[in-house]
Amino acid sequence: MNIQPKKHLLIICTLLSVMILASLACSIGGISVGKDSATIRINLNENQVNDWLRNTETRNDSPDRQLLDNITAVEMHEGYMRIFGEDDGVNGSFDVSIEAENDMLMAQIIDVDMPGVDMDDPRIVEANEELTEELSEMVTESNGEVLFKEAAVEEGELKLQIELVYQK
Repeated sequence: MNIQPKKHLLIICTLLSVMILASLACSIGGISVGKDSATIRINLNENQVNDWLRNTETRNDSPDRQLLDNITAVEMHEGYMRIFGEDDGVNGSFDVSIEAENDMLMAQIIDVDMPGVDMDDPRIVEANEELTEELSEMVTESNGEVLFKEAAVEEGELKLQIELVYQK
């Protein structure tokens, strides 16, 4: 199994982005509109994510950019998401914590269950550093217009609260 640091970043960012976009289409928990901003609450359950996975091709022609060649399922547990898949016919999984801190979305690989890979592997450490950097750029590139106020994984559900600051 050939694992490179960028694989973690691509799959986690892609999964989070698609889940956020999908949830905007079908799972908005509420919108509050104020003078200078709007707050959107999003709840995305495990079944919605897995339905999306069943209807979406998750293979990538650049295997050096993914931890797993094929994502097969996502489970949401208290405090983390477990992402299942296979790479070269070998099944594995990794756990990702997601939270909002200082108006930014934070995600870290917190556990891995794949043959020959552990959390001390320099590739995992580097991937977590890159993941933090990429997610922080989501806020800085939007000039502070998209702020993540809350992000929590609960049993079976991802909950997000996003504040959109209006341009002045």
